[in-house]
Amino acid sequence: MTGPALGNLDWRPAAEVPDLLAAPVRDALGDIPGYAAAIDPDLADTAAFCAEYDVPMAASANCVIVLGRRAGESTYAAVMVLATTARM
Repeated sequence: MTGPALGNLDWRPAAEVPDLLAAPVRDALGDIPGYAAAIDPDLADTAAFCAEYDVPMAASANCVIVLGRRAGESTYAAVMVLATTARM
């Protein structure tokens, strides 16, 4: 099975590299096919990541997971911010 083509990352089917995914992500994926690629954690800076892995800024984003609780209910949201978003 061939993974996505993006930069020079070594994409693998997520089921083959479960150690690259947090348990909640593995659980959420279930049988849904997905892909993961190992990256150097020292390249958390978006510009450094894009330069190292030849990923265009327009194809890069940062994700923040937010947990909200109200009246005993928990709701998660994934907030994606494109790398090309202007900073204020």
